[in-house]
Amino acid sequence: MRSSLETSSFRLVVLASGLAMLSAACGSSSGKPNGSGGSSADAGSDAKAGTGGVTGAGGKADAGGDVKADSGAGGVGTGGKVDSGTDSGTGGMAAIDSGVDTGPTLSPPWHAYWPLVTASAGGTTPDIGPNHYDASWFGSLAMFDNGYVNLVGNNSQLVVVPAKGGVPAVDVTGSYSVQAWVTMANVGGFQTVVSGEGYNIASFFLQKRVDLGGAWFFTTQAGDSITSANCISPPLPGGADAGPQNPVVAVVGTLYHLVATRDGLTGTQILYVNGVESGRNTCPAGFVDTGILGIGHGVFAGGRTDYVNGSISDVGVINRVLTPAEVSMLFNKGRTFVPPPPPDAGPDVAPDAAPDTAVDGATD
Repeated sequence: MRSSLETSSFRLVVLASGLAMLSAACGSSSGKPNGSGGSSADAGSDAKAGTGGVTGAGGKADAGGDVKADSGAGGVGTGGKVDSGTDSGTGGMAAIDSGVDTGPTLSPPWHAYWPLVTASAGGTTPDIGPNHYDASWFGSLAMFDNGYVNLVGNNSQLVVVPAKGGVPAVDVTGSYSVQAWVTMANVGGFQTVVSGEGYNIASFFLQKRVDLGGAWFFTTQAGDSITSANCISPPLPGGADAGPQNPVVAVVGTLYHLVATRDGLTGTQILYVNGVESGRNTCPAGFVDTGILGIGHGVFAGGRTDYVNGSISDVGVINRVLTPAEVSMLFNKGRTFVPPPPPDAGPDVAPDAAPDTAVDGATD
């Protein structure tokens, strides 16, 4: 449960193009120990959309096999490979091959999958899954350096995934699973890696909670209210539904693979950290949220909050429960796109300080 110091509402409009033009005035809130799912809200307003998610000419993905990415310096090809070619498109986003590979193999494939390693100047970062739920981002292109989206922990940066044709990227009223790879630059406060945006509170938070020892948790809400019941996995110690508990405390500079699953029939929700079950709980049904997926933040008391100070990549969602074997496979396979190491700044071989053999000046 949290007490609200100041609340305000945000107004949402999703354009027909599938890109969100969102304006949010955020209040501030403080978390109480039982944690209703949010955390302290930002003190400012959320970043507004610029010109929208514009895709330049020439950025069209092919429908066949593995092809080069269009538009500019190259995007993510099949299996996360980077195209080294150049396209003549006019400033468009590096297009993604829509062939058979949609990230780490699942059957059926991910419903949506965002590597978060490239973006267009127009304000979108691509979904390489079969349904093309391209995410809208607000901030600067520098957010996407070094093979991640790098976030500074405030509302100057924003990544959201709007519904497409009225259909959200993930249906939080049924069974679903969410994946992300994340590295924290700071572990203070509540920080939410992925969330389902409600009007007043997120339908789910894949998050680091400050009130429970700074560990990773999967939190769901029964209703779109800060007073609604929440359910946390791993469960609180001593709870009636407490199953295996192995809370993993987030450490700065450590890469984590997070997977949250929810069974819409049984109410069982599980959190996995680095391929291992961290804990499970039996939870009540959730609510129909706005259909917007938030990356790098949550929603509490009518405003976006819980901003991540760290790096996120390879966010995937699917409308079913991943099995433990699939989770283990995803962790062992690793990220879809891994940037190359930085070049060696020093010389590989020291120069020879000794003179070479003198030339023989005598006549043979």
